[in-house]
Parts: sequence; structure tokens; C-alpha cells
Amino acid sequence: MVSREQLLGWAHAALGYMENEKYAQAEAELRKILAVRPRDRFATRNLAICRELLFQQAGAGRDAAAITAARTQAEQAAAACAAVEPQSAIPRLLQARIAQTAGQEAAAVAHLEEAVRLEPQSPVAWWELYSALGGGQGLSSEQFHALPASRREALLAAGRQVDALQPDNWFFLKDWIHDLAAARQPDVRDVLERLRPQIAPFASFVEQDVRVNPLKFLDAAIQAAQDGQFAAVINALRPLVNVLLRPESPYDQGLLKKHSLEFVLRDFDAAFYAELGRPEVSAAAIPVRFVPFGTTPPELQDAPLRDMAWIDFDRDGWSDLAVLTADQLRVYRLTPAGEWQPAMAPLSLEGQWWRLYSADLDHDAEPPPSAADNNPSPLAGKNIPAADPDVLLAGPSGVLVLENRRAPDGSRSLVPIEQNPDWSKLRDVTALVLADLDHDGDLDVFVAASTGVHIGSQRGKLQFVDIADRSVLPPPGMTVLAATAIDWDRDVDVDLLLSTSTGLRLLENLRHGRFRDHPLDGLLSELAAATSLKVRDLDGNGAFDVVAAGPRGVQVVWREPPAAAAGVGRERNTELVMPAPVHRAALWDYDNDGLIDLVAASSSGIEIFRQVAPGKMERLKDALPGAAAEFVLPADIDQDGDFDLWTGPAATAWRNDGGNTHHWMTVHLFAQQEKGAARSDSKRVNHEGIGSLVELRAGERYQAAIVEGQSTHFGLGTATRADLLRVLWTNGVPNSYLSPAVDAHVFEEQLPIGSCPYLYTWDGARFVFCTDLLWNAPLGLRFAEGSVAPWREWEYLKIDGRRLQPREQRYELRITEELWEAAYFDQVKLFAVDHPREWQVFTNEKVGPADLATPLLHVVRNPRPPAAACDPRGRDVLRELLVADGEYARTYDRRLASGLVTDHFLELDLGDLAGARRITLFLTGWLFPTDTSLNVQLSQHPTGPRPRPPALWTPDARGEWREVRPFAGFIGGKPKTIAIDVSDVFTPGEYRLRIATNMEFAWDAAFFTVDETPLPFSVAESAAHLAQAGVSLPIAEESAVGNLPAFGEVRVRELPLRRADLHYRGFSQAVHRPGAGPEDYDYQRVSRESRWPPLNGHFTRYGDVRPLLLERDDHLAVFGAGDELELSFDAADDRLPAGWVRDFVLYNVGWDKDSVLNTVYGQSVEPLPFAAMTAYGHRDGHTRPLDAGYQRYLETYQTRRQNPAEFWNFVRSLDASTTVWPRSRFDGE
Repeated sequence: MVSREQLLGWAHAALGYMENEKYAQAEAELRKILAVRPRDRFATRNLAICRELLFQQAGAGRDAAAITAARTQAEQAAAACAAVEPQSAIPRLLQARIAQTAGQEAAAVAHLEEAVRLEPQSPVAWWELYSALGGGQGLSSEQFHALPASRREALLAAGRQVDALQPDNWFFLKDWIHDLAAARQPDVRDVLERLRPQIAPFASFVEQDVRVNPLKFLDAAIQAAQDGQFAAVINALRPLVNVLLRPESPYDQGLLKKHSLEFVLRDFDAAFYAELGRPEVSAAAIPVRFVPFGTTPPELQDAPLRDMAWIDFDRDGWSDLAVLTADQLRVYRLTPAGEWQPAMAPLSLEGQWWRLYSADLDHDAEPPPSAADNNPSPLAGKNIPAADPDVLLAGPSGVLVLENRRAPDGSRSLVPIEQNPDWSKLRDVTALVLADLDHDGDLDVFVAASTGVHIGSQRGKLQFVDIADRSVLPPPGMTVLAATAIDWDRDVDVDLLLSTSTGLRLLENLRHGRFRDHPLDGLLSELAAATSLKVRDLDGNGAFDVVAAGPRGVQVVWREPPAAAAGVGRERNTELVMPAPVHRAALWDYDNDGLIDLVAASSSGIEIFRQVAPGKMERLKDALPGAAAEFVLPADIDQDGDFDLWTGPAATAWRNDGGNTHHWMTVHLFAQQEKGAARSDSKRVNHEGIGSLVELRAGERYQAAIVEGQSTHFGLGTATRADLLRVLWTNGVPNSYLSPAVDAHVFEEQLPIGSCPYLYTWDGARFVFCTDLLWNAPLGLRFAEGSVAPWREWEYLKIDGRRLQPREQRYELRITEELWEAAYFDQVKLFAVDHPREWQVFTNEKVGPADLATPLLHVVRNPRPPAAACDPRGRDVLRELLVADGEYARTYDRRLASGLVTDHFLELDLGDLAGARRITLFLTGWLFPTDTSLNVQLSQHPTGPRPRPPALWTPDARGEWREVRPFAGFIGGKPKTIAIDVSDVFTPGEYRLRIATNMEFAWDAAFFTVDETPLPFSVAESAAHLAQAGVSLPIAEESAVGNLPAFGEVRVRELPLRRADLHYRGFSQAVHRPGAGPEDYDYQRVSRESRWPPLNGHFTRYGDVRPLLLERDDHLAVFGAGDELELSFDAADDRLPAGWVRDFVLYNVGWDKDSVLNTVYGQSVEPLPFAAMTAYGHRDGHTRPLDAGYQRYLETYQTRRQNPAEFWNFVRSLDASTTVWPRSRFDGE
């Protein structure tokens, strides 16, 4: 007889396989259950889902027999599911999907009609029926009216049902408006007018990005509808859809377009447990007592507290106590002797303040503390600069911003920072959240007040500007009682969950400081009037649960993760933990067993609830005396590894005795950039990583938490080791760490990121890292808020012949995407450049517009070193510049942020060049860049520095230095050599110059040539590029490469591309070099595990992509993180003359888009770029025309999506074979 435990084991295994899209393995486990329980609802439905998805996979192939067998099995399983669940629409949805895959449209419609009959309030069923009838297919008016009348009526009826159930769903409305216009329905105007207030807040910001104002087109559509010009409605709608409705509707799409895995049942039903009983899974409790901690600050014994915070106020490595009373704010430190001492003079307050919030707001990191002999702090010896926390107070008087300042004598004070008049008018604050709401790297503030909802964007020096007018907010008059920050929909950005008198609402983050309000339905809509709102994965199942506390008691909504890994998940059940009203609740793992517990403050005292088993809370009886309490604050006061407890209003500390019997880990995040032993504040992320997601796997237990303060605590139970810690920082960058310490404070820093695809070449023995590509073609890169970078999609890059040698008569190149981005290649060519050994050749490539990068070949016969070279301090750096040897000259003093440094220059003295007609400067070096989000942050700070690209300065006749060329082009990314014509910048007789900037450049070599004229590299190619950019060639066409009488013989020939294969590879191990040089990458050591969050949209399918790379035709090879483009070119079969060598030029046409959260359309691989676009993805609001060839390209090649489960389930499904980048065991070791 099969036991309950065996059945549960098979069910657990099946769910695990389904989560990771291993449907055949899941099917095998489910069939074991059905062999014992043939009508089991859990197994029957999940088997139908597996077989429906297996049929989809088979349908994508060409094996007719396999397709037929998969279809038969899917139809049988779905029919069995319908028999077991006769009143559910879900089996009918599965049957409809099987019929659609089989091309049986009529059968699909019949199944969907039955689905809406069974569940008439299901927007999902109605939308699928609408789609099956032809809705959302972009039908013209002629095509629509060519449909049978009954089908037209059914389509419109289904659409109206969806519209009634989801009236604000952009994903649906973009199609519904089109279909209403095609059907010539007058009420299309009503729908358009309803849409206007939804998009108006976003219009001006969209116009900044793509030069198209969506309101212009919406108003044109409304007018056309009023005039009965329905074709004009459709024409006006297209740009509106392209620039706003389509890219900003993934959340709405998830409400209607459900993956079949969203219908998975995750547990057996009640009948199963009624028959077999529920297993007892309660964890054994360990003895824990709460005893008075001892003394509290004497000034507080008779002063009722309104709020408190446990923070390291002075950043000495020990936490301090900040307390808010009716008229003062005080901070105390606890001495090693157990005495409380003031950490600053009390701050007297005017007004009414009820809540205290604390975090570093101004990026003021200082050197780490030194260890005291008798009291070493957790920070001591870590060499981690730490920033002090600032403070915000909130209450009836509004919001008060206080800067934590350190005087020269070491004393500290909190100084009020005056805000702009509008911000100062806030009153009656009911909720406040500190989070990086616009993802620019500093903390912003969400405030709910009597005047409504406000979104304060920090603009430097603790100044906040309300940008709520960019967003669609909750209706006027709706009071927000509590709020919390959480990535609710797993798209990496920070959303806001709001508690109101009518239930929970979601402010969906549309990035760039824009939010969109959504009411939440189901169980979440029943959590009304909560004044305390907490979100955490309480039971370790991968879904964030919701804890709501207030006048209706304490409720927990237990949730399940999204079955398809992406999306919002679903609610399982609500547990009323405590029916009596509470003032405040908090989450903690007081016994360190790895399951999160609850503590609540109420009129009857402090109540503690232990999670005795996943998803089950029980009250801990008589844990604390029954005095009334208004707030609770869990904190590890004695830093012994378990949570103690502060309670108020009478300041009382309770020591946890016994909680650290179980193992534990406390994680501290520091957003530092590290290069060698040097560390600095990166400013890409707020200093403490507040809002980041921390995931931990220790043995069989998975935990996840959102960082809310200076530390994040995890209980580990009996686990003596932790396997993996992953931090997903608020800028979307993940870092993984193997085997972090147990029973310790773990300090983790943000690793630097870069951009652009990598190029590896075969050097005769192995593949070696060469450089990175597409630096001139960034898509959606912001220089500043409201300023988007231009692009130049072509480039000519030199490859040193020593790095590219033939391999079996082919030249082998590998282009990899190893970062969080997408690459788009339209054409790739390789040229062999043969020349005498004593000469060098360089292209004219550099970051800059076409007129600075005219495709030229510099043939260097007589390189000259500078006579002298120095940095701003006068330090001689000539030795570092004589040879490109990887020993870099760093000319700046210190780093201000990632990619931004103190003003610096490289000064070169070229000697006496009297009579020179042409002087060309060659510079070899590399650049560590800022990113688009950091650029936005810097642009918002009116008095702070912003990146300035290199400019040329020379002395005038009086010897005074002046700027002679504001922009000279620059090196992009990893090491490259650029050529700059400096013939016209000098004063006669004075041949010194400076390359001045505040960007993070380091220089490896510098030389120059005199009177050596470059030649056009390829006139046919160059003319086409330059004509498009409006630049004329300065040289005659007949002087093409290959006929160079002035320079002797230099041979250039194109090498045919024989093979181009796109496939998944993984991520190379970074190799850190000493000094100021960049990282290198070891191609032979690769981690194949998913590293980056998935992007939406379609990538190019794996396999042969050679046809896509031969011509410039907008037929792109599109690939993302972990992908590799393998290129093989014919090796020239002729032998080189004696004394000759061969170098190469790689010619690329393409673009690159990083996924940093302020990149325009950064979270999707789409829209696809094209040659004629005037703004990224668009030409005057229109995407590329769908001619027959382009349509075939999309249907044939653009069919692959990234699997979100590989990233989001990575830590939870970790096994012993996993290889993790960057700190891991790599293949090849």
C-alpha cells in the first residue's frame, strides 16, 4: 500500500519539475499518484497541464508522429481533468489551448464558450475567447467586416465583457480600441476618453525619451472617432501603442494572458487530508525566555516614547538607540560595561511627530572604524567605508528631514534640512516609505498625507522634490494607512503595496519615477484598514506573504509563488492570527529556526506568535508580562545572534535567552566599488542596499527578505553551514556568494558592472579576451534625466594579429553576452590587413559621432613617444605610457562614484614639432563607465559633478591653458587604441596638450605621428555610413585601400563568413588584475548557471544565424545574457611575404542595450532597433514597417524567450552540481 508520505513526495517532486519546466519528469511523478488515486484533482489537473505544454513543445518540431502522440495524450488528460472538475473553467481553457495548438479554431472557441459559461466573471476566460474569435489580431475594417456576422457579434460581445471586468487594462485596451474602430463602433470614443486620464501623467516623460507625445495621438484618435473617421483612429492609435501602451503593460498582460503553469494546483485538496490525515510537521521548539535586559536610559523611564530605532548612529560598528518623545529626539550608545551614554545632545522638537525612520540619505561614507582592544566591533578590520544614518520624522506636522553630521571633534548632531515650500506644506502623514523609487541610486520617500500621495525624489543634499504628477495614483479622498516597498511583480523594480480603508492597492513601478495604481482583488482586497503592513516570505516557499495589522487584528495572507516564475503569484489562504486590535506588528525569527514569527503590540500587551510549521502560526503563551504596549522593535541588542525586543511607550528592553541555540546569520550590505584594496561608495545603489532582495539557501531551507535597514537577520535552525547567499540589488544587479559564514555577521559589497558584448579570439592555443563591442551604439542610454544618448551603429575595431591565429583554416571569433543586456547584430565582417612588421595599423574608431570616426586606416611607420608626461600633481607618468603593457597610468586622485572621479588630466609634451603639417595622437587605455541610472542621479543634483568626456586643452600664446576641443572622442570600455588629429590645436612653438576629464579613464600608452596621412578603409562602406550621418569624405574615392603607392604595399581583403551559430554558453570567470587596469576574462572557465534577471520579449532562436549577418537589412541576430555568437571566417590561404604580419579589422553593424532600470525600454529586448529610426525603436512613433521579408524574419528567427524560472528559482532549487559566478568552482578547475 502506498503511504501518504510517498504520495506527498511524488507531488513535491512533480511540482519541482514543473517549476523548472521539466514536464516529462513531472508527468512521470503524477502518473504514480494517479495509479493509486485515479480521480485525484491535484494529479489530474497538473497532468493535463504537463501534457498541454508537452504538446506545445512537440508542435514546435517536425516529427509528425510525436506531434500526434502528444496531442492525443494532451486531449485525454484535459478531458479527464474536465470530468474531475466539471464546474471549473480551467480544464476548458486547457482544452482550448490544445485545440489551438492543433489548429482546430472552432473546437477552441467551443471550449472557451463553455469556460465563460462556467465562470462568467473570469476576465481570463473572456479574453481567451475574444482572442480566439480574432480579437487583438490587428484586423483592418475590411477584414473585420469580412468575418461572418455571428463571429463579429461574438467577438465584440467577448471584448465588452473583458472591458467591463478589466476597464483599465492597457494590454487589452491597445487591441480593443483597434477592434472597435475596425468594427466602426461609435463607443470607441468613450474608451479613448476613458484612457486619457490614465496616460496623461506619463505623456511629457515619454516625449523626452522617444520624441513623441502620446497625448497628441490620443487626442487625434478621439477627434477622428467623433468625426466617424475610424481608419484615422487606427492610424493615430499605432504610435500611442508603440511608445506607451505596449511597453508599459506587462503587469496588465499578466492579469489576462496566463501561462498554463498559473493553473497548477500546489497541494492535495481537503478530501485527501480528510482521508489520509495531515502530517505533523511542527518544528520542535527550543527553550527561549525573555527577561528584562537591565537598565534603560534614565531620561526615558518617565518619558513616554512615540517611536524608536536601533541603528548604528555613529558608524562605529555597534548599534545605538534613537528614541522619539513628544518634544525631543535622543540617541544613546550602550557601552561595553552595559551603561547608556548620550551619542549626541538631545534635539528639541516643535510640532507633532509620531514616527521615526532612519537610513543613509546622502552617501557620506567614511573610513571604517578601528578595533578597540577590549571591544572590537563587527565592522572592525573589514576595510569597509560606512555611511552614517540620517533621520526622517513624520506625523501631523508633516515630514522633518534631519542630517546626521559629524563635527571635527567627532561629536554628532542631527540638523534639520529645509525643504522646498511644497514639501514643507505636507501635513497629517499616515504612511512613509524610504526606497529608491526612481532607481537612480539614492533613497527617495513615499508619503501619504492629508493632501494625498506624494513621491519625493531626492535631488541631492537631502532635498526632496514631489514628482507624483508623473504617476496615476489612488483616487482622491482615499486614505493610505500603511505602505511597504516590494518588487511585487518580479520585474526587478520597486513597487509599493498600500493599505487603505477599502483594501490593499498596488502602485506598480513603471520606472523613471512613474507609478500606476491598481486595486488588488481576491483575499488581498479583504485586508482593509491595516495600519501596519509587512511583506516577507514567511514560510520559505518562494512567495512573499502579507501581514496586515490594525483595528481588525493581525491577518496573514499566505501566498504561492508564480508557477511560471515571473509575475505576481497567487493567494493561498488567509489566517486570522489575532482578532483583537493591535497598534503595531513586526516580523522576527526569535528562535532562529528559519521560519518567520510575529510580535504585536496591543492594549493587552505584547503578543508573540511562533510559526510552528510552514504556513501555521500559534500564540506563544505568557511570553511577556501583559502591560499595554503601543509599539515593538525586534533588535539584537547584545549582538549575540538572536533577536531581543524593545517595547514602548515605556522604554523596555527584553533579552532573548536561548534563541541563539540555533544557528544564525546577519547580513550587512554595503554598496561599494572595489578595485584591489581600494573601496569607494559606488552610488549606483543606496549605501545600505535598502530595498534589495537577499536570498539564502542553507540545507533544505530557502529564505528571502527585503532589506529594510542596516542589517538583515536569518535564522538557520540546526544547519551548520549555509550554501549560497544571493543579493539582488535595487539596480537589478545580482551578486552570489558561496558558503557564507554561519553564526556571524556577513558583510557583502556590490560588485562592479559593465556593458557591451565581449569579443574572444583564438590565439593559436586558446580563446583569449580581446575587447568589448558596440560602444558607439547604446540604446536608451540616458546622459541625464530628459536626455537620451545618440547612437552610431557601425564600428571598425582593430584586432591584433597575435591574438587571432588560424584554426583548421578558419579564423575563430566568439562574441558573448555576459552582462545584463541585449545585443543586436545586423552585419559582421572581418578584414585581413597585411603589412610590413615594422609598421603598425590602427582604425579611426572611437566613441563619438560619425565625423570623428570616419572609417580610416592609420598606417604608422614612425611612432614617436612624448618628450614628457605628467598628471595634475606633476607626477611623471611617462614610463607607464611608453609601451602598451598593461601597466596603466591613473591620473585622478579619488573616485566620487562608479565611473566618476575627481577632475584629472594627462599632460603630454610632444617636443619641438615646428613645420609639422599633420600631427596624430594615439592613446591606448580603458574606461570604467557610469551607467544610465547613475547619470540620472547626478543630473538631478544641481550642484554636483556630472561626467565630462575628454576635452583637449593647450596653452595659448601667454602660456595660459585653455580648452581648444570640448569633445575629442574617447576610448570605449575595455582596452582600445584611438587616433586623434591634433594638427590644429597648438599655438606655434608650443606642443603641449592635456586630455582633461572627470570620467574614470586609465592610460596604457601614448605616442604620435607626424605627417603620416591616413587612408579610407573601405570607400564603399564608408560612403554609405557617412552619407547616412550627413558627413562627406575628405579623400578621393580612387585612393582606396589596396592601392597605396605612398605607403608601399598594404593589403586588405575581406574574409568570407562561413559559419555563424548562436547558442547558450554561460559566463566566463573574471580575472582581477593588479593596478589600474581592467578585469580580464578566462574563456576556459565558465559558469553555465543563469546569472541575470530575465528580459521580456523575443530573442533570436538558437542555431544558424549566418543569413542574418551578411547584409544590412534590419534582420538582426538578437541575443542576451549567457548567449554566444560563434563566428568562423575563411583564413586567407596565401602566405605572407617575409617580414610581414597580419592584423585584422572587425566591422560590426549593431546596437547594444543594457537593462539598468533607467534605460529606455530597458526591461525588454523589444522594440527592435532598425536603421531608419529617429528615436530608439521608432520613426516618428512608428516601428519598422512589416514588409513581407521582415515579417518572415520575425516569424522564423525571433521566437525564443528567456526562461524566468532559471533566474528566479535559482537559489531555491540549488543542488550540489550548481556552479555559481563569481565566487565559485568553475568548469575547468
